[in-house]
Amino acid sequence: MKCFSSFRVMPANVVAALENWNLPFINYILGFVFTLVIAFFLNNISRQEFIFNLPAEQVLINFTHYMLSNITWAVLFILILNYITRVPVKCVMKVVMPGYILSWIKPFVDLTTTGGNPVNTGYLVPGSGTIDIFHFFLTGNPVASIGAKCLVISFLFCVIAYFRVKKLNWVFCAIYTVLIYAMIVLWSAVPLFINALMKLTGYSFVFSTEMMIHFYLVALFLFGMMTAYLANPEMFLLFARDVRALRMTHYELMLFLGAALALGESAYDVLPQLYFSEDIVINIVLCMISLLFSGLFAIVVNNLSDIEIDRISNADRPLIRNVIDVKSYLSFGFCFMALALFYSAMVNSKALLVMSLFMGSYYVYSSPPLRLKRIIVFSKLAISLNSLALVMLGYLLVRKSVDGFPESLYWIFLIGFTLSANFIDLKDVKGDSAAGIITLPVLFGDKKAKIMIGTAFWLTYLALFYIVDNIYLIVPLVLGGGLQFYLINRKPYNEFLVLLFHNLSLVALIVYLMMIKIYFPQ
Repeated sequence: MKCFSSFRVMPANVVAALENWNLPFINYILGFVFTLVIAFFLNNISRQEFIFNLPAEQVLINFTHYMLSNITWAVLFILILNYITRVPVKCVMKVVMPGYILSWIKPFVDLTTTGGNPVNTGYLVPGSGTIDIFHFFLTGNPVASIGAKCLVISFLFCVIAYFRVKKLNWVFCAIYTVLIYAMIVLWSAVPLFINALMKLTGYSFVFSTEMMIHFYLVALFLFGMMTAYLANPEMFLLFARDVRALRMTHYELMLFLGAALALGESAYDVLPQLYFSEDIVINIVLCMISLLFSGLFAIVVNNLSDIEIDRISNADRPLIRNVIDVKSYLSFGFCFMALALFYSAMVNSKALLVMSLFMGSYYVYSSPPLRLKRIIVFSKLAISLNSLALVMLGYLLVRKSVDGFPESLYWIFLIGFTLSANFIDLKDVKGDSAAGIITLPVLFGDKKAKIMIGTAFWLTYLALFYIVDNIYLIVPLVLGGGLQFYLINRKPYNEFLVLLFHNLSLVALIVYLMMIKIYFPQ
């Protein structure tokens, strides 16, 4: 009886111990990651094709797929448990991440039950038949090994125990456990849903490990954002409010501009290029995610370097309001940098180089000892260089090389946009002057600087004629540049309107480059 009583309270003791450990959260993360690494190795011992017999590139692909699939499911499961139990996300994470030691059950059972003969476990893919949710793991389904079935059964028992610890009655325990089991089955059938989605959008479905990696990367971003918000809404909103959406939109549009140039200059029609090369679409999406994290890193670096300036010109910045300490803020910056590099590396080495350039340019622009923002005009070369690099990346995602890339864009960005980008200093004149940073507005005064910057904008708009190459668009370019000149010089000055019109102009240019190819093919 005493033994039974101890067994009955064991789940509560285990959960309490995991939730209340006075350990740095990084311990839980590293324990989770290395548990998955061990599970990956053990699983490959029990597979028909041992991992070390494969080419190195295939090993990396398989490892990436395994890690992303498990991490994505873990984040989704954390969200589900948080919704069901209303337990704080951080506490759920402290239980779920160590709980992944259960993943070792599958390879051990498979090796034991097969007498050392390896087995395979895979997805349900189109053509594999209908999904029988209640018998999927409990019968002879070809994609579920004995070890997988034992793992799922053990997992469901742990789920029931966790629900009971959190005071759910037996009826709800049963209902939610069945629903979670259904989620496991549906997760194994993800290719079926991807196939249905691709058919709706006109793409042909070909199952591959790379396709699943792309799916997990996008899903992990979405689930990760939801988890981050639920874990700490105040911190999430702190960065969301400081993301400087219009400036970030400018850089995202640079990617689309490069892709539009490549699609428009190709000998093939635009739509067939997109339909027969779905990698173009997913790679642009992944680069956009990487760029978002790169931008957040740049913002963190800039805010850390401009504390004294922001006390005068931008009192609403988080470090000025003391809503986060410098050490924690810097840690978030490094996390953003790691995520940016990871997502770009998942595209290709060229994307990784461009995102490294983006973050590096902003770092030497903002941070000492170089702190190039102190050098008049030249300081904005970082902005124009990053913009040019992103246009080239968008071009590369379509054409795979820069052969045929418009050479006129080099001087349009490196000269015209470098001068135009000085508009970002117009609202920081007092802060820059107090910090001894010589900008155009500080050196020449507000009025003369606005005329110079507005003129540079106007000439840059006119220079776009070399890109559109259409005599009928000269008037719109003249009018667009003139309106931007007016917005720079109007009183009171409003940076929001300048950036908004600039981004709308980019959208119009991208649409033109796409539409002229679709509706007026040569």
